[in-house]
Amino acid sequence: MTLSPRALPFPQTMHEEQLLNRYKILIGIALMALVVTGCFGGSRVTPGWSGVSATGDLVYYASPVGKIYAVDAVSGQERWRHPAGDRETVGSFYAQPVVVGDMLFIGSADNALNALHAQEGYLRWKFETRGQLIASVAVYEDTLFLASSDRTLYALDLNTGVRKWEFKTDNWNWATPIVSQGRVYLASLDHHLYCLDASSGAKLWDVDISSALAGTPTVAQGQILLGALDSKIHALDAETGKGIWVFDTPRQEFLSRELPAGRWFWGEPLVLDERVYVGSLAGSIYAVDLFSGEMAWQRQVGGPVRAGLVHKGDILYAVTDAGGINAIDINSQQDRWTYDAGSSILAKPALSGDLLYIGTSKGELIALNALSGVEQWQFTPK
Repeated sequence: MTLSPRALPFPQTMHEEQLLNRYKILIGIALMALVVTGCFGGSRVTPGWSGVSATGDLVYYASPVGKIYAVDAVSGQERWRHPAGDRETVGSFYAQPVVVGDMLFIGSADNALNALHAQEGYLRWKFETRGQLIASVAVYEDTLFLASSDRTLYALDLNTGVRKWEFKTDNWNWATPIVSQGRVYLASLDHHLYCLDASSGAKLWDVDISSALAGTPTVAQGQILLGALDSKIHALDAETGKGIWVFDTPRQEFLSRELPAGRWFWGEPLVLDERVYVGSLAGSIYAVDLFSGEMAWQRQVGGPVRAGLVHKGDILYAVTDAGGINAIDINSQQDRWTYDAGSSILAKPALSGDLLYIGTSKGELIALNALSGVEQWQFTPK
């Protein structure tokens, strides 16, 4: 499968294309099913973003070996895996596992959404699309929303996977849809933010942002906040789609060149106490006023930030392509602690209680004490 500039309407300068190629290669390798043999008991190892979620006493890990694992949150011991066979896989994972009640949902690059029993790991139902699943699912009442690279947003029955309706876009969809007050918001690589009725799929409005939207938006206090590949944060009215403000990042050195693409935003914005926090591919964390778009502060974290931020109290947690984890004090903007995972971290961490869970591109699931950064355990699929 070829990823061409014509297929992806991203900014087209030579330098922007160079950075985009880095991410096209990362995804393209997996989508073309290129595999290598690693030290996982003979299993095929495929690229992925190693998504993690944590609920109750379990951590769910979408690993690069093409399996989803449930791991004990305290001990790091495996509870179950899917598929269960040593050499069975379900393709690369780019999506975050999502748990709703006793069900776990995870899409993969083999075009399928898997609905598993969250406690026991067996397959309850499966829904196949015509494109790779990069986005996680969103849930509203008894409906599950699934954005696919086949240019479609699907609304499925939560319990059965039966299709309720679908909505077509003009390019791939990598961002997770979000639902608020009976509306579904979908950011697409076709440059548009769509607002749909959650029950019927009817389009209420759409806005052309004039740049590809790869990351998931956030809804907060009547606003839609989304980062784009134009190196800007956009704030729109959630009711009408009307623009409120735009934050344009300062140009800076990236990979030893002046690359506008280095300022792109991929991870979803995080809103806390009337400020918007977001990381860029240039390795910067920005704090921006929610209502004015004025920058409060900025700091570097030593590597591109593709994943969204998480927080516990007044600590922000940022992970980087370089494998770094920074626990940043929101008030002082200084690090409380840092940790080097030794390989890229491309998916948002999960927080549960006092533990922070991180999946690495090399295949480890790491549990750290969220307050001190001290490692509690590592789990490596075998």
